[in-house]
Amino acid sequence: MGNAGKLATFIVHVQYCQNATWQGTIVWADEKQTSNFRSALEMLKLMDSAVEQSDERRDRFGEDERQWGDDRKPDDEAQDRMASDGKK
Repeated sequence: MGNAGKLATFIVHVQYCQNATWQGTIVWADEKQTSNFRSALEMLKLMDSAVEQSDERRDRFGEDERQWGDDRKPDDEAQDRMASDGKK
């Protein structure tokens, strides 16, 4: 559970349980997109598609450590500023 929410966050509202599966609504919270699903399999496919889109977008726009120009993360810069102020 240490990676929970790192790839994507979904809100699932199961409205019915018919024909041995779920029907309901899923919200991709990160992108504020809502979709209806007619089966648990369709719900999982929607989730998988969203995670793939998220990965592609992250790769395309460089939303990992590489966007900062070196191997440093934004938190590293904040810690350096605190250390130089004597607050670390």
